[in-house]
Amino acid sequence: MDNHKIEVPLPEGILPNEVDLDLLKAIFQAITSLRFENFPHREALQKQIQEHGWNVKWGLTWIAEASRGHDFETATGKTTEEALYKLYHHTQMAKLGGCP
Repeated sequence: MDNHKIEVPLPEGILPNEVDLDLLKAIFQAITSLRFENFPHREALQKQIQEHGWNVKWGLTWIAEASRGHDFETATGKTTEEALYKLYHHTQMAKLGGCP
């Protein structure tokens, strides 16, 4: 198994301790396993999509959701911060669009 170093931006003021670092390592190992898992027909499915003229890009992402009564907003991002800021923008646009 090869070991590679990566840099991960952390929120301002966060200083991870040893337990945090162990948790991050475990999470990255889990994500790596999921990301490189070759589920049946993955390559064939991707090729079929590309044959119809689509460029295919996929990866892991965060989802932020907000609901109020029958209203529903959702946003995605590479980080929880990005997803939450996008969600905030969506909810503010709904307010500006006439929804209280």
